[in-house]
Order: sequence, then structure tokens, then C-alpha cells
Amino acid sequence: GALQKTIGLFQENKALEQQLELLENAPLKIKQYEQQIENFQGQFATLELDSLDYRQKILEVISKVEKNKSIDIINFPSPIREEMQNYVIQTNKVVLKGEFKEMLELAYQIERREQLGQIVSLNFESKVDFRSRRKHLLMQMYLQNVKKIN
Repeated sequence: GALQKTIGLFQENKALEQQLELLENAPLKIKQYEQQIENFQGQFATLELDSLDYRQKILEVISKVEKNKSIDIINFPSPIREEMQNYVIQTNKVVLKGEFKEMLELAYQIERREQLGQIVSLNFESKVDFRSRRKHLLMQMYLQNVKKIN
């Protein structure tokens, strides 16, 4: 009876306090996210998404790693560009062949160290080359950038 009601009210109160705490922190979180977006856009101020410089920068990073590692570029098609409201979303697909650890390190370098965009998909696939009868590991990476249109 009464004890169950008390426990129920206590749990409900606890949940409401947590929600209130989240709401109190919301303006700060919004500011932090806005600052992250501004920083992200500032990094691309010198590299226009449409320009060849951006794709060239991606190739330079891959090439630097490629010299020291056994990674080969299999495919690097033209980017897909979408406009939504006040934003342009550009998606670049890169297909590489190599060792798992080396390709994973490259993906980390592209996204975190060089900050060339956000990896929205990373897919590994093992393929057999019937001529040499050897297995090869392929990595498909989708790298995405968002830019605000003024």
C-alpha cells in the first residue's frame, strides 16, 4: 500500500529531477554544438568542397600513408553533392585495398588528424583474385562534409 506509493513517487521524482537537470544543461549543450559546427566549417574555409583542392588533399593524405604502407587506391569516383535547406552535403567514396590495421589507421588519420570530414560509413570486404588465387581486403569509406550556404 503506502510503501509502494512512496517508492513509486520517489522513482518518479528521481526521473523528473534527471529531466530537469538535462533541460538546465540544454542551452550550454546547444552552445557547444554550435561552436563545434563553427570550428568544423572554419577548417574548410580554405578548401572549397567543389574545388579539386579538397579531393587533392584527400589523395595527398592517402598517398603519404600509401608510401609507407601497402595500401592501394582502387576507386575514387566523383563526389555526390546534395543541397538541403541552407546546407550542402558532399559525400566522397574511396575504395582501398590493403591490410586491415593500416587502412583503419588511414581512416583515423583522415577523420581525426587531418579532419577532412566525417566518416559516415566504413565497410570492409574480403575478395578473392581468381588469377592469383589470393584474398584481398577492400575498404569502402564514405567521407562526408556539411557546409552552410550563406
